Amino acid sequence: MAEALPGGQPPIHSDLARRVQAETGQNVFLCYQCVRCTSGCPVAEFLDWQPNQIMRALQLGQDDIALGAQTPWLCAACQTCTTRCPQGLDVAGIMEFLAREARARGLRPRVPEVEIFNQAFMREVRLWRRAYELGLMAEMKLRTGDLTGDLDLGLKMILKQKLAFRPRPCGRRAGPNRSPARPAPWPTTRAARCIPRRRSLTSPPGRCARRSA
Repeated sequence: MAEALPGGQPPIHSDLARRVQAETGQNVFLCYQCVRCTSGCPVAEFLDWQPNQIMRALQLGQDDIALGAQTPWLCAACQTCTTRCPQGLDVAGIMEFLAREARARGLRPRVPEVEIFNQAFMREVRLWRRAYELGLMAEMKLRTGDLTGDLDLGLKMILKQKLAFRPRPCGRRAGPNRSPARPAPWPTTRAARCIPRRRSLTSPPGRCARRSA
């Protein structure tokens, strides 16, 4: 709904704000610009619009700013803004929604590398059911064209065996028709029997405890 303003100013419409509340349950009009989200943001110096400014743009119906800013794409989702908000607003969740909404409206990502990283990461998880760092790095390098960037850092990680050359797929999860894995049997060797089991405080000490005493 648009609300006319005096002085020939453009009307305020809250369509995007209502979309935010419908999808995330967050009422952006609770924000009173205390700027605690911006003052605690670890990537604030790299943003074109600060988090409190994005919240204000949503309140004023300035969709071009809220959806066209780099801020939703550069958000690290560290939850600092959400934790610091005195109104209990999930600011990080709102930023994530704005990135999804921009893609849904056909807008090009303001930071293409972030979108490529998200797609590559989800592809690796679907293939191997876990993150495969070397495959993720290879896809990022090929799709962005930056083949030599951070090459020295990658070599150091490979030499320290921080990057696996082959992915190690995770085991299948226990489905509805599969029984969960059985626990390992209790050790039967004499040394292993001295491992204290879980017992109540009123039970008498075991043989190993009496021997050690």
